[in-house]
Amino acid sequence: MVALPLSALFGGLQVDHLELTSDGVTLTARSAAGGAICPQCGKVSARVHSSYQRFPHDRSLLDLPVRLQLHVRRFRCATLACPVVTFAERFGTFLQPSAQRTDRLQQALLQFGLALGGAAGARISRSLQMVASRDTLLRLVRRLPSDSVATPRVLGVDDFALRRGTRYGTILLDLERRCVVDLLPERSAASFEAWLREHPGVEIIARDRGREYVRGATAGAPTALQVADRFHLLLNMREALERVLERAHAALRIRLLKTPPPPSSESLPAVPAVRARRRSPAEAVMRDTRRERRLDRYETIRELHRQGKSKSQIARELGVSAWLVRRSVAAEQFPERVPKAQRPTILTPFEPLLHEHWLAGERTTPALWRAIVAAGYTGSIHTVRHWVQRRRQEPAAHTHPAYRAKYTVEPEQVAARAAAQQRLPGARQLVWLLMKRPDKLSEEEQQQLAVLVQEPSVASAYRLGQRFLRLVRQQELEELDGWIADCHTNRVRDLSNFATGLQQDDAAVRAALTLPWSSGQVEGQITRLKLVKRQMYGRASFDLLRQRVLHAA
Repeated sequence: MVALPLSALFGGLQVDHLELTSDGVTLTARSAAGGAICPQCGKVSARVHSSYQRFPHDRSLLDLPVRLQLHVRRFRCATLACPVVTFAERFGTFLQPSAQRTDRLQQALLQFGLALGGAAGARISRSLQMVASRDTLLRLVRRLPSDSVATPRVLGVDDFALRRGTRYGTILLDLERRCVVDLLPERSAASFEAWLREHPGVEIIARDRGREYVRGATAGAPTALQVADRFHLLLNMREALERVLERAHAALRIRLLKTPPPPSSESLPAVPAVRARRRSPAEAVMRDTRRERRLDRYETIRELHRQGKSKSQIARELGVSAWLVRRSVAAEQFPERVPKAQRPTILTPFEPLLHEHWLAGERTTPALWRAIVAAGYTGSIHTVRHWVQRRRQEPAAHTHPAYRAKYTVEPEQVAARAAAQQRLPGARQLVWLLMKRPDKLSEEEQQQLAVLVQEPSVASAYRLGQRFLRLVRQQELEELDGWIADCHTNRVRDLSNFATGLQQDDAAVRAALTLPWSSGQVEGQITRLKLVKRQMYGRASFDLLRQRVLHAA
């Protein structure tokens, strides 16, 4: 083991005295050099004019704060022509002139600021006996040079939310060196074009299929090869398939109601049909009124679209969302609301036990309640009573004869209720059945898919979608032209429009199927950026966010 002198730990200073107390460590030190260099003329002077004391802070030692009592000498400049008469000696990279902290303490605080932000960094530095306020840490971060790194050869670009739904920025990534090169405060073709013109030399640009980045890349780097991201190609395909299901949703729901429910196996006994909740006359009127209002709005949107108005213009005129206008225009029939799935309750974990006793012939509420209480149920009997009443197909044994007919359910009504309970999910859920690989589908999903493909447009879309998924995953460029031609031949409107979009972005799509570059790295960096942004709470101004992302260790 080699013992280092204290002077080696404190920048070559000569340590005269060390005082260790419960409050910290105080070091009295001076420079060991015989003279100093004039900062103006560069000549060495040994003529001491005067001296004074400095008390800078240093990094903690043995978990104790360190404070230096530094003896600083002032020298006379020996050069007669030098405008500086006297100057203070310098301490190199250990301590800057007029600084209250040593360079290594500043560097430690800077790392806290970059990694944790202001408030969290201040808490950690305080626990390590290197006290600094959050504003000090943020000031150190902001003082770093803000110039971006060297221009990359392969550039990845994507947007991120500064304020979701309102304001977006742009992140630029060097895909070869796997590091962020710059952040732009907006998502626009003009800002991206300006950045590319200021940084010539980009040869490949990996991007999504957004129009802003297409225009910016084309204008700012016309010779660069653009590569469409394969994930976004699949995402656009999913959106096209979702629109196909939106158009066919009403027909699919009718087809599902006409299809008898699959017979249950012995291991899964049949569950009795659930009665619809009895609504009051006022509730029924409100429900019908809301449906008429939605139907009127749907017909108004369709009529304005037939008159030639754009979707954005219709949304502004009616004061509705653009998504609702697109959905109404795409749906060939009025889209009825999908019944919501019942939320789990305190009774849900005990329903298999209730079904078991129900199928065994037990119909009385107290007996069913006692059975699940023995299994750990802590709710009231009233919840069980509601569960029983909704599943009764015949009156209870103690029901008065005058009321027995009121509670009797005919077998035809039971079958109708069982069919009505078959819930068709929305297009956003069903689209994943069309996107999954056939060998990854469960038995229940295969049954749902069999109902979907009975609709001719959905069946065509499913076949074309599976071909496109295989084409992209295996990068089969030679199959692309044939697939696009089949999309136009099958006349599935949404897939035909999607294929037309691929033809308009032909070079980038073909590059995606031949080159290894994609926006995967960019998405990962955006995830890290979101973490940094949320650490800063209300202090997340763009300049601070950019500094932390560019200079983070």
